[in-house]
Amino acid sequence: MSTARKSNNHSAPQSCQPAPAHSRFASNPTLRNAWTLIQLRDYVAAANILGSAGRDPQIRNALSVCLMRSGCVDLAVDILRSIVLKPGTVVQRPEMSDVCKRNFATALLMSGFPNGALEVLDETADPQHPVAQQLRQAIKRWERTLSWIRLLDWKLNGIHPSDSRVPIDFEPGEFESDANPTRPEKPGGSTDGSLKLAA
Repeated sequence: MSTARKSNNHSAPQSCQPAPAHSRFASNPTLRNAWTLIQLRDYVAAANILGSAGRDPQIRNALSVCLMRSGCVDLAVDILRSIVLKPGTVVQRPEMSDVCKRNFATALLMSGFPNGALEVLDETADPQHPVAQQLRQAIKRWERTLSWIRLLDWKLNGIHPSDSRVPIDFEPGEFESDANPTRPEKPGGSTDGSLKLAA
């Protein structure tokens, strides 16, 4: 079991959008409840619903976003790895959406693997997507914090220091929809309570 804490002071968006009609969230009452919680930025509660809502990639992707926004990045990496990569390999599934791949890159970046994040981004269909550019900019800022010897090793050999968690200045993760919940400019959504995810 993984646990995340939050303060009870969280703001809701001005209005809650209905779940997109084309998504799994529109046709299932339980998932609609999760979507409402996501828009209220109660990511822990949403994750607890999504964790037992099935293995559909759209649902697992939404779960990973909630986990990243709750501070449970390592769990998000594991989930996204299972849907983005072919089993037992580092080969990306060609049928997976760029949204899932960018989320995987984001989780890798936040968990200390900037080289892995760049490799994933390079294989997306739209490497110049705004989120991809944000991730690359975060890496450039991180590079400026490295000593010259570390920077040389990174640039020439792709080797980064241990625990190279790259800070980001935006809320992580994208949902598989054209109508994302309202997102604040900075991280800091609801992370109160405990995550109790189904195996």
